[in-house]
Amino acid sequence: MPQHYRSFSRTFLRFAIIMLVFGGLAGVLFQEMTKHMSYADYPPGLRLEGVYHLALLHGHSFLIGAVMPIAWVVALKIGLELGGKPVTQRALAWIKWSYLVGAVSVLGLITYKGIHFVLCLQDGTRDFAQIQESLFGGNHLMRGLAYGLSHTVATASLIVFGWILWRSLAASTDDDGGTSSS
Repeated sequence: MPQHYRSFSRTFLRFAIIMLVFGGLAGVLFQEMTKHMSYADYPPGLRLEGVYHLALLHGHSFLIGAVMPIAWVVALKIGLELGGKPVTQRALAWIKWSYLVGAVSVLGLITYKGIHFVLCLQDGTRDFAQIQESLFGGNHLMRGLAYGLSHTVATASLIVFGWILWRSLAASTDDDGGTSSS
């Protein structure tokens, strides 16, 4: 395995380990923030809508933070084992840093929005449109930039990774010594 593959893999596996811990802590955060929200005070529809965003954090932490990076490491390894042309160091560096920045910012936004919704609900706000509008101090530009940039960066790194890995596999040779055309 090329050195830049090992570096990429090491970074993504460490990130996955950190995010597994973060995902567990996100579950604790959810339980602690919502444990006193009884159904008597917060009827089921109101409660579900109020805690939904914070509940998403637990699963997204595992998926975005652990499963995806591990899957990418495995895909790179399998690509090499299938005879794929190695992905360049520059491409992997771009993918690594764009995904890490995108993933952390997306999870940060989910954390912020989840905590914001629960706290607003606990403070007595029952109008979810008002709660949504109050994100980022009501600054629509800031909210749009934060959500737009974070999701765009994470998604772009995913698309570029898929495209580069696809091209790497297209350059692979099959067992008969011919070149694969897919």
